[in-house]
Amino acid sequence: MSTPLEKVNTPLEKVNTPLEKVNRSLEKVSRSLEKVSRSLEKVSRLLEKVSRSLEKVSRSLEKVSKARKKVSKA
Repeated sequence: MSTPLEKVNTPLEKVNTPLEKVNRSLEKVSRSLEKVSRSLEKVSRLLEKVSRSLEKVSRSLEKVSKARKKVSKA
């Protein structure tokens, strides 16, 4: 009959194998998160560019509106 301490003393190989699997899984998750991070950075830069472009469009539309008012007054 085995004692409780003997049950706890599992061979190191049995512990290392699952730990290696966990480590590989965590590395995969880490790589995936890095990819997501890079993608989010790209999206953020694109949104900044879109925002600047929309501001330019808005200013241009204001100029057109002012020019139209001047023409209609003349």
